[in-house]
Amino acid sequence: MSRSTSASDAMAMEVDRSTFVARCPSGMLGAFVLIVLVNVGLGQLRWENPPRSRLSASWKWANRAADGPEAGAEVLCFGDSLIKLGIVPRVLEERLGRSSYNLAVLGGPAPASQVLLRRVLDRGFQPRALVVHFSPLLLGMDPKAGLEWWAGGLRICDRLALLGRTRDPSMVASLIVHGLLGSIVARETIRSALGLRSESSEYVDRLGREGIEDLVVGWTRNQGAQLAPREYVPVAGSLPTPYLGHGWRWAPNPVHAYFVDRFLAMAQEREIPVYWVIPPADAAWLDRNEGVGTVGAYREYVRGLLGRFEVLTVLDAQKARWERRWFRDPIHLNRDGAVRLSGLVAEAIADGRGARSSADRWIAMDQRDRPRPTDDRLASGPITREGRR
Repeated sequence: MSRSTSASDAMAMEVDRSTFVARCPSGMLGAFVLIVLVNVGLGQLRWENPPRSRLSASWKWANRAADGPEAGAEVLCFGDSLIKLGIVPRVLEERLGRSSYNLAVLGGPAPASQVLLRRVLDRGFQPRALVVHFSPLLLGMDPKAGLEWWAGGLRICDRLALLGRTRDPSMVASLIVHGLLGSIVARETIRSALGLRSESSEYVDRLGREGIEDLVVGWTRNQGAQLAPREYVPVAGSLPTPYLGHGWRWAPNPVHAYFVDRFLAMAQEREIPVYWVIPPADAAWLDRNEGVGTVGAYREYVRGLLGRFEVLTVLDAQKARWERRWFRDPIHLNRDGAVRLSGLVAEAIADGRGARSSADRWIAMDQRDRPRPTDDRLASGPITREGRR
């Protein structure tokens, strides 16, 4: 190709570009530039708006703690409500002699744990152990649930990897919008600041603002944990009839599975032991989910991870068949159950030294479980104000 031809081609491209710009309405270009500038500005702001539910309060609390000194604890807990209500950092500290903190999130899916752990590691902290639980229910859910909370923490490489894994156009659009356009991410806060009615589908918690503030007090005094009252509540909808459609089998959503892999990979790169806790459950709930195959498929999925990640140990208390006096509802422990489970986890961490085969890293907690007397320090006082005595 001659130089004159190359020059002609370049001139033609420049003419085409100029023609395109000339044909675009100046108002459209100006609006686009304004949208970009406004969203860049919004992305720099820190909106302080009272959360409308215990779920949103929990998300905000975990994000704030990950940016605070709490993230420097030697043992960090991640996951969902089963960890937030099931693992008591004070018990871990007393039995391990290591500082501990609970960063689990109510309703927290796998992406939330990965984003929070990465923020902790990026700050230069090196935990000595990680405690985590990834719920089969949340692993199988639509990953767009709660996307506005964790998408903003994604890196470009994670976004590109997810775009390649999902075939859901709405998921692709959500990944592009959330975390990139500040006006979308902060829309509820902006509407509240302007006195406008929220259009969010997020429910307004029946606890009200004062009740949520009490929860925050409890999280503060219990190092991120939420200790539940002893009274058993048979929560409506917690025992749904399992789906019995032809050929159905539980499997994690590819998006959630990606973040589980990333969480474990980050720990393995830094040689941080990870203890995946499978908490006990009410017998009726467990039997129903075993009957439909969810329990078996979930356990098979977790076993597959053991062979790929040497830092992973599974602490399996699912079939311990605890009595209802240890539970708040069919799947969440009350304060006594949380102290009992936390003690078992602490013992497993203390014993978890040395390289072992994947088979040895699946520990049946019911075989080493022995009920202990109730911790008197957790025996009285409003649950949301329970603290170090």
